[in-house]
Amino acid sequence: MIIEKNLEFNEGIFYNLINYETESQLSSDKENCKYINSSNDIKSSKEYELSKLNENIKNNLKDINDFLIFKNNNKLNYIFLCKIRVNEDFLKEVNINKKINLIAKNIELDFINQYSRQYNAKKFYE
Repeated sequence: MIIEKNLEFNEGIFYNLINYETESQLSSDKENCKYINSSNDIKSSKEYELSKLNENIKNNLKDINDFLIFKNNNKLNYIFLCKIRVNEDFLKEVNINKKINLIAKNIELDFINQYSRQYNAKKFYE
């Protein structure tokens, strides 16, 4: 069984990506942000808005400690997802919009149910 995790939206979400460069492949116990942050071989560390990242990164980096490996000449570049930050104002706005949509949908259903019975409306499509 496979469970695929995807974000409902990608606006207002920021990924902190660390580029770690090495000449040899990391052992599995070192493939994590804790080890990488304690290392001196960090090439770069930067925060990116999720909506502006390429699809390869969006599709493969979903959890903390997820990583991608790119080979560049004789070196391996590991791209680690080490932090996810959500813009709180954007998150509040999304929650408010969801509540408004839910209330509007309930009002619509109540209206349809009430007047369908009153006027003996028939359903022509599903």
